[in-house]
Amino acid sequence: MSASHSGSFHSLDAQVTLEGFNAEEQRELQHHWGYSAGLTFTRTIIIRKEAVPPPTGTSQLVPVAGVPVPCWVTEKDFWVTTDLHVKMTGSHAVFTVSPGSLSPDLWLLAFAEVHRAGGWLLFHAAVATKDGNAIAITGESGAGKSTAALRLSGQGTNLLAEDQAWVRPADGLVIGFDPYLRVLPDTLARFAPHLMDRSVGFDPHGKHLLPFLQPGQSAVLRELLVFGLSASASRALQARAVWESVGVPLTAAGRQVTATGISALLRYLKVQSVTRENVLSQVLTGLSPTPDTSVLV
Repeated sequence: MSASHSGSFHSLDAQVTLEGFNAEEQRELQHHWGYSAGLTFTRTIIIRKEAVPPPTGTSQLVPVAGVPVPCWVTEKDFWVTTDLHVKMTGSHAVFTVSPGSLSPDLWLLAFAEVHRAGGWLLFHAAVATKDGNAIAITGESGAGKSTAALRLSGQGTNLLAEDQAWVRPADGLVIGFDPYLRVLPDTLARFAPHLMDRSVGFDPHGKHLLPFLQPGQSAVLRELLVFGLSASASRALQARAVWESVGVPLTAAGRQVTATGISALLRYLKVQSVTRENVLSQVLTGLSPTPDTSVLV
């Protein structure tokens, strides 16, 4: 086993310092979380591998990929299972991680809450981009985001993300964090069988990993297409759809940041319904004209 040592990388506008991780573990964490699109870092995150303090505070079960994950929350601390503890103070966060490996889903819960504290929202969405503008596609699990991303890639569309996109509500900056396009075997066989030999493996949920994405790229989010949203949805229902796309905040501070961020987004973000049948045409049409940037505040 490789010796443990310190390392660092940038994740959005945070500098992440690792303590007690071996070289392979550091590469893996940076592979999933080390993307900043050239932003200047204004926050710090320290991740230490050591014994995790016993959880205290209010307990809750957070669904992740259909599995309830036990979490505990206090005013400035939270735990994701008993193997990961995070203490947040202003622009500084310290992770304590038990020796051994954690699943990507648990890291995602922790990073999502810490990046929320920095003013970012995690969108569970596929994101297509052209000329610096982006359209996100979201909906319930299984609605068709990954399939839409696969089909759009076949149209030569640039993709920032397949499921993990970080949005700064103040100006709509969106950065993709997905290293791979992930699709189920039957989806790949149906829509792009010629790409089977491009798969580099499978994720924990049995999806093919296709190296078609370039994480760390950025654009400005102009539109959100939502599977299952009524074409005549009220603004309140549109706001609800945005809430459902950004994940579940663990802390009271996270809920406040999310509410403020969504209010800012809805001032300029166009939210529309989409179906499996028209998603390609809506994305391609939406990326064709030059948006009116005067609506951005």
